Amino acid sequence: MKISSKIQASKTLKQSAALLLQFCVFVMSQAAAQTYDPWRETNKRLFRLNDSFGKLIVRPIVASYILFMPRVARQGIGNVFSNIDDINVLVNDLLQLMLGAALNDSGRL
Repeated sequence: MKISSKIQASKTLKQSAALLLQFCVFVMSQAAAQTYDPWRETNKRLFRLNDSFGKLIVRPIVASYILFMPRVARQGIGNVFSNIDDINVLVNDLLQLMLGAALNDSGRL
């Protein structure tokens, strides 16, 4: 057998092994996806409820907020909530005993 045919056979074997491995992974992932979930129906109902709530109530409120609230006011409201979030950062710094960072972060409150 010539060297070139041995190399070709080796490449074919590697490609076949890679294809077999991909097939096995696909089959195993499909089998894992079919596992029993006792909460499946409840999750489906809750998803539909949340989706409907979002479409019927939240989206119109958000669209109205964006339409009628000036950009400057929206930025100000966003800054207020950002400042409230800085409290969590301060507490986190204190729990990690990062006193320099806590002092720096408390200056923003």
